[in-house]
Amino acid sequence: KSNNMENQKTILVVEDDLALQEAFKLTMAKEKSIRVLTASTGEEALAVLEKELPDLVTLDILLPKMNGIDVLRNMRLNPRLKDVLVVVVSVSGDNEKMKEAFKLGIVGFLIKSDYKIDDLVKKIKGFLSLP
Repeated sequence: KSNNMENQKTILVVEDDLALQEAFKLTMAKEKSIRVLTASTGEEALAVLEKELPDLVTLDILLPKMNGIDVLRNMRLNPRLKDVLVVVVSVSGDNEKMKEAFKLGIVGFLIKSDYKIDDLVKKIKGFLSLP
């Protein structure tokens, strides 16, 4: 009786670089097991999170106005969102930010320049235990 939709995982991609956001979306959309939501700002991410409960959020740290750490803080203070898996996908491996993000319970920190988009998506699927 199970259809693919039931096993589908929802990922929210929070990324202000629209070309990269689009690349993520297209790469993930090839996977029938993934439904992709996107946000370009921290505020937009929180608005999406009010309506949706994704299985995982990929979060850029350097966002206009409200940064990724602030988004993460907001999520962790919200009982509904506090256990959502978050993977930071950032250009910078800034140690302070990294430490802070791990304190706030992220499951991974990926540096964009270290991976091709396909590899990033593979890694992200790994956090959701998707084949």
